[in-house]
Amino acid sequence: MAPEKTNYIIFNKGRIMRKIDYTPTLFSKKLTQVPLVTFLGITFDSKLNFTRHVDNIVKQCAQRHNILRILVNRSWHTNEKIMLLIYRSLIRSIIEYSAIAVSCISSANLLKLERVQRKAIKTIFRLDNLTPSNEL
Repeated sequence: MAPEKTNYIIFNKGRIMRKIDYTPTLFSKKLTQVPLVTFLGITFDSKLNFTRHVDNIVKQCAQRHNILRILVNRSWHTNEKIMLLIYRSLIRSIIEYSAIAVSCISSANLLKLERVQRKAIKTIFRLDNLTPSNEL
């Protein structure tokens, strides 16, 4: 283990972050405290609200959504069944990978993920962006 590459985070669900005088050491060197840590692709922040993680998911899905938009183009002659399979492999897999973290996120962050899914479904079925969500 390398103390220069090792850092730590303190999780706190409360509103006020209490000052802790304890600084862990490794091989007599002080470790640095970080506000965010990524472990197995899931970004944990000190308040465990996963906002940064959801933003990363939305960013990744937006890049992959562009692939869907290209494939849905009429010149490719793809049907909805194939496009749904591509959606599940490209976008849905990213969202489902961190399902444990998604189970405890706020409703605002959950809404961001739902928007990504609705946008992809509207693209696959060639629906207008103004189509109501209840019709999906």
